[in-house]
Amino acid sequence: MILFVLFLAFVLRFINLDQSLWFDEAINVVYAKSNDFWWFVTKYPIGDFHPPLYFAVIWLWGHIFSFGEFVIRIPSVLFGIATIFLTYLIGRKLFSKNIGLIAALFLSLAPLHIYYSQEARMYSLAAFSAAFSSYFLLKLLEKEKFALFGYSFSVALVLYSDYLSYLILPAHLLFVFIYYKSIFNKYLLSLFLGVCSIIPWLFVFPGQLKSGIEKSAMIGGWREVVGGLGVKEVLLLPVKILIGRITFENKLIYAILLFLISLPHIIGFKKILSFLSEKVNYLLLWLFIPVISALILSLFMPVFSYFRLLFILPAFYILLAFALDKYKHKIKLILITLIIFFEIITSGVYLLNSQFHREDWRSAVSLINNRSNIQTLVLHKNSEIPAPFKYYQLNSIQSIAVFKKIPVHSSSDFVNLEETLMQFNKIFIFNYLVDITDPNRVLEKEIERLGFKKIKDYDFRGVGFIYEFEK
Repeated sequence: MILFVLFLAFVLRFINLDQSLWFDEAINVVYAKSNDFWWFVTKYPIGDFHPPLYFAVIWLWGHIFSFGEFVIRIPSVLFGIATIFLTYLIGRKLFSKNIGLIAALFLSLAPLHIYYSQEARMYSLAAFSAAFSSYFLLKLLEKEKFALFGYSFSVALVLYSDYLSYLILPAHLLFVFIYYKSIFNKYLLSLFLGVCSIIPWLFVFPGQLKSGIEKSAMIGGWREVVGGLGVKEVLLLPVKILIGRITFENKLIYAILLFLISLPHIIGFKKILSFLSEKVNYLLLWLFIPVISALILSLFMPVFSYFRLLFILPAFYILLAFALDKYKHKIKLILITLIIFFEIITSGVYLLNSQFHREDWRSAVSLINNRSNIQTLVLHKNSEIPAPFKYYQLNSIQSIAVFKKIPVHSSSDFVNLEETLMQFNKIFIFNYLVDITDPNRVLEKEIERLGFKKIKDYDFRGVGFIYEFEK
């Protein structure tokens, strides 16, 4: 049966896997494609605040196979499938084969997990690493052969996958301290061996941290983009776990749908309080310690965001499967059926409706490719040309990044625009992240002052408006 669940998960994650790359994916791909391995895993991460493991994976995978949208996302799909299998193994080891199977089925259909299993970023890897370490911790506690070194290796994976996934380790530490004091020293040895693996990266991390702090301080609104601490961010975590990345303009429909979807989950989780145990607490610590720790960290730096906590999903669904198993057969069957039904609906809406797909840079740049001539220039409201544009643009398209720094406050923050535009009679302006880079719309005013008139605007999902100007 688990093979069917894994096959189902595999099929679902390949639906529309070739959708357009969005900014964060494209910048990885563009730099991996054009730079050597050592530079990409040691220098590139200074500007992309993550450990190097995923960067190593994507560089090797892309250079061996392809940097196309479909192919470059396959590692994330595979990490997602592996996480589902680990969820099954953990559920089986803690409770029963049936609970492990139900939890794996829930995760295979989970809209949030499907979304990030389709993204060429490190979050699927981080979820796999956290689940892998949690599985090996159980083996270590049962004193299985080679478990000490297996846990050390899994800790190393966590440390090199994503910084926020580190928060699984305090949950492990607290659990062992409370329930397994007799082998606490052995656990600390295994943890220490794993932690030692990060020592080489400590030569890079200070530069990363400095770059991240400077970026957050310099660019207004950056905290809101990368994560923050507020009621909205906190509430988004359970909401996104339940419905994924879909949304509705009609907030009444949105609220009703959210209530209906949450109902069987709430009814299920009510049973947890009546069956607290060492094994249940293991999962509760996995679920809540990272969330609480991320909230505390966000008082100092913007890290709290639901997608960075993807690694708590296995604990969430194993707990849910365990709680549902405590109901009488008929009620259990109804609740499981409702949860699966809602997961199919929410995941189906995302997979089959392009409105909820990633930023559509492919279509946006295709428009430019089709409507440009030798006297056309593309202007980007940024200090460098966005990576997705580079990924999709034809070599014949001329484009420049207009801003010397961001955000801009006046035309003095531009490159020498007047001289540059003398040889062009058509201009396209990309307004990507305009509220951060050009909140006062200074560029359009300068373009009009130089004799250009806006003739049309275009709107592409996630990319924002593209303005077409002519003399």
